[in-house]
Amino acid sequence: MIPKKSLLMLAALRFLTFNDADAQLSARIDASSNYMFRGHEFTDCAVVQPTIRYSKGMDITLFSNYNTKNKRFDELDININNTDKVADIELSEGFTHVYEPSAKGLEYINEFCISADYPAEFTPRLNFIKPFGTIGGLVSEASLSTAQKILGQDMNISVLLGYESEYLSSLQNPGSKGLSHLEFRTGTDITVSGFTISPSISYSRGFQMPSLLYCGIGISKTLE
Repeated sequence: MIPKKSLLMLAALRFLTFNDADAQLSARIDASSNYMFRGHEFTDCAVVQPTIRYSKGMDITLFSNYNTKNKRFDELDININNTDKVADIELSEGFTHVYEPSAKGLEYINEFCISADYPAEFTPRLNFIKPFGTIGGLVSEASLSTAQKILGQDMNISVLLGYESEYLSSLQNPGSKGLSHLEFRTGTDITVSGFTISPSISYSRGFQMPSLLYCGIGISKTLE
């Protein structure tokens, strides 16, 4: 197990070396009909998800999930992520610490993530997530995304295929592994008075869990 304090100290040291990078603070709040995460439905009710991101060469993101049924925050994440460009490929590595106070015995989950993107009209992406500590396994995701003009409106369209060797499957569907879900998502960004409004609709075809159609809307603002 990698010590959590060591990871945070290394990330802080790397963060402080970007003295010449422009600092940027952004805030976002999303409302969604359900909380779907990697093909698994974590709530059967609407959720509200505030996010704050600070960027200075790398990103530090705070995310939380408010359950409208239980009327409480049931998740708090901190993510540290860095992206480098190698030739025409964007490589990202990140560490996420997840706190879920209601998940008895699994309140704390840590995971390391590495991904590769090839920016193009149709952008392919490979993403690998390795949890460590209480639970193990591996999550792999392959996706393809594009921005296309439809009926005069710029639309963001993506399709994603997920695979799990253990991880979330072991929590919600013990003993299962393999393809987790195939997700289709479309949305758009609308700028109004400095705010970006992002409605979206998604369909998750579950292979281990039920399929679900869900929708959401986000409002974000960046402070230079």
